[in-house]
Amino acid sequence: MRILGAKRKGSMFWHLQNGPVRLKHLVGHLGGANKKMVTQRLKEMEEIGLVKWRVWSTWPVAVAC
Repeated sequence: MRILGAKRKGSMFWHLQNGPVRLKHLVGHLGGANKKMVTQRLKEMEEIGLVKWRVWSTWPVAVAC
């Protein structure tokens, strides 16, 4: 619980469990969260090994976790 205790981390992890999600769609699923906050929380989750951040060179740009 200490790892996922921060606001919205649990919800983010829930939406990412089924596979890659574009950052824009993840922000939309979290309703009320802004892109900066979501990116910050994803980086924190990546540091502890919960998610892996990948950037694909596609058009439109796809960023998924």
